[in-house]
Amino acid sequence: MLLVKCREMSFYIDPEVLESSMAEVSAEVLPRFLDLPHFRGYSVLKSDHGSRRQVRVMSFWDDGLEGSEEASQAFIDAVYNIIGSNPSREVFEILGAMLIDGDGVHRVELP
Repeated sequence: MLLVKCREMSFYIDPEVLESSMAEVSAEVLPRFLDLPHFRGYSVLKSDHGSRRQVRVMSFWDDGLEGSEEASQAFIDAVYNIIGSNPSREVFEILGAMLIDGDGVHRVELP
């Protein structure tokens, strides 16, 4: 059975800098993940909390996360430079997930 892991990072950010910050992270940090052999994708979620936004970034991996620590630290450093604090971090094993596109076509199912 394929073992898929998820690294989740969460932080709060002011709305005025959210879009530019995410663009910077996408341009500077995401390419480091794309070069890693076990990286399988990511998702970014936003939730409004009054005057701030909570952002959760989840990266997906088909093997151990050992080779991703340098790229993850670059993400943490980028977030710290923008908001002045480190995001919280947690690692999960994915027990199940499904994605269906707008046409109702089943695209991804785990495990």
